Amino acid sequence: MATPGLGRPIALLAAGALALAACDGEEEPAPRTGTYETDPETGEVRASAPLVDGDATMLSGPAIAAPLPVDLPVMPGAEVTQATHVSSPRGLEIALIELVTDESPSAVAAFYRSAAGEAGLESAFDMGGSTAVTYIALGEGRERLTMHAARARVAPDGSRAPIVDAEEEGAPGSRPDGTTVIYRDATAVQLHIVGKAAADAAAPGS
Repeated sequence: MATPGLGRPIALLAAGALALAACDGEEEPAPRTGTYETDPETGEVRASAPLVDGDATMLSGPAIAAPLPVDLPVMPGAEVTQATHVSSPRGLEIALIELVTDESPSAVAAFYRSAAGEAGLESAFDMGGSTAVTYIALGEGRERLTMHAARARVAPDGSRAPIVDAEEEGAPGSRPDGTTVIYRDATAVQLHIVGKAAADAAAPGS
């Protein structure tokens, strides 16, 4: 069973995993290859790329929410629809979490502003309105939170479509393949979180 919306996060963060290998700056004595496995029952994906001191690994699936590379919580009441983690021998370095909540984008932004402050991150970018908000916060060790929350139509399987008109909530919508799905109006949230370990890996002499 394929997991909706999985391709882009996997492509982005698998590339991040391979970039971690490049950060180590040394070649392996003997070439090693990475791995890529998909669980057909759950849609969970596991991948790895070789590093000098071990492997960078990626785990992606609909039920992976914690831990996170920065001490940030998942918003209470929100549903995790997709998550991808990238780790190295140094620990968890990158996480991309997708959430759905009935709260407004402004309420989601207020929650993560407060959570970022408690985690020691400072606001670097904050812009939006009633239908969408983008917020970025940075830590002293280059820890980073990028949050985007926007109103969207959400299908039961977690796939999303933008709200383009005042169509009644719960009305059927059509997908490109011609299938019909019943959407609900909600707030779709993306959290892109980078931990301190990723900054350490990029430091000179690492």
